[in-house]
Amino acid sequence: MQKEIWKDIVGYEGLYQVSNLGRIKSFARTWICGDRNSKKNKPETISKLHHNKQKYLQVWLCKNGEPKNFRVHRLVAQAFIPNPQNKKTINHINGVKDDNRVENLEWLTIQENLNHALINNLRVFAKGEKHGNSVLTKEKVLEIRKMQGSFTKMDIAKKFNVSHKTIRAVLNRSTWQHV
Repeated sequence: MQKEIWKDIVGYEGLYQVSNLGRIKSFARTWICGDRNSKKNKPETISKLHHNKQKYLQVWLCKNGEPKNFRVHRLVAQAFIPNPQNKKTINHINGVKDDNRVENLEWLTIQENLNHALINNLRVFAKGEKHGNSVLTKEKVLEIRKMQGSFTKMDIAKKFNVSHKTIRAVLNRSTWQHV
């Protein structure tokens, strides 16, 4: 079993620490609460982590009464992984977005991270009609290809209300390759 190591979270020293296993700890503290000036004691606790919409674990940290949201993998990487090339993206090596152990994280460029996702089938790109910017349908693409040779690209583009560049891409299969 791996030994858990704790380090201060930069900017939250004395309040929170992050571990090499991807856990966040809040230190015990006392604070003055509200108008009554009553003291509240909070024991040391392991923070609850929550998944965001992209399935990454996040945590709320509070300093001077101001809460702020952080992705846990970023806190782990900043505390434990040197980044001499100042890369901006943190990659989950095994592709599991909530596995924030330090040995599963690495700093990458955006392009390196994208390549990792493609090589490991971690990201599926929407094709055809499922792509958010798609104007054409599978049926229209098949019709466009049937029209090739009988009509100019400009005429086809006018018929389908798209640019001649879109028609060229459909005909030379740089788009809609799967059809």
